Amino acid sequence: MSSVEIYLGHEIDIRSEEAFLSKLSRDLENAGIDALIFGNFYASGSQLDFLVITDRFVCLVELKQYNNAIIGGVNGPWRILHPSGRETRPSDRNPYQQVLNAKYAISNRMNEFRKEGQAFYRDIQGVICIFPELHKNSDIDPLEYVRVLGYPEFLDFLRSCDTKPDWTLLSHERVSRIRLEISNLYTYSIRVEKLNAKETDTDCR
Repeated sequence: MSSVEIYLGHEIDIRSEEAFLSKLSRDLENAGIDALIFGNFYASGSQLDFLVITDRFVCLVELKQYNNAIIGGVNGPWRILHPSGRETRPSDRNPYQQVLNAKYAISNRMNEFRKEGQAFYRDIQGVICIFPELHKNSDIDPLEYVRVLGYPEFLDFLRSCDTKPDWTLLSHERVSRIRLEISNLYTYSIRVEKLNAKETDTDCR
């Protein structure tokens, strides 16, 4: 039986994030993957959605819920393409820039774990996860160090990724040190009731 431990910096009050966390926890357990998930916390002044750590990889996740097709790239705001042909802009910043800034923030906060001569952020995989799925008509320019994935592709990526950074060992000592370094996090238990997010035409985080 795998173990998935969850620690939060602040309570999650966005339904899509809670649904994502619940599903990810179950899917990792079902896949037999031990993991630490840190969620909704600040590091070096930046807010991070999720940091997933196993004995094989470390992945920073910026979670987005776009119900329609999205168009975007490395620079400038992303756009949402509605079925009517109307385009709108999400209220948040460019997701690529959010992930890159978050990678540097956690790297700065966890400097003592980096390998000699290698920046810590190089060990962190960056993913913009579109939950529950990425619309088939989306058009997003690729970026070498950050992947844009729907949730099913994101889960496949977690199952297959094997970068083996030397600081991912899931010992109690490591857990305590990581919790101390990134903030005062508290243990989170997934609520057992089924989460039924209402489908609307609203695109949010």
